[in-house]
Amino acid sequence: MFDALEFLRLADLIGAADAGPHPQARFRSAVSRAYYAAFLTARELLRPHLGKVLDKKRGAHDVVIRALSFGEAGSGLRGLGTALRQLKE
Repeated sequence: MFDALEFLRLADLIGAADAGPHPQARFRSAVSRAYYAAFLTARELLRPHLGKVLDKKRGAHDVVIRALSFGEAGSGLRGLGTALRQLKE
């Protein structure tokens, strides 16, 4: 199984201030990798609650964000839904 934190480690490397030229492209790539790390981690944590819904290829990102945002995964996680949506955007 793929370790989603590898995306986060890559985001840190890409986004490092001394990573080289093309700062905007590096920043956008770093945010994208950070988003995928967060999404994949949340998806796996929600799988016991939303298993069959998450198995569909389409819409898994929105399902995860909605589940976090509207408390389906527990009310303490609503802020994570907002943060994940912001990263996605």
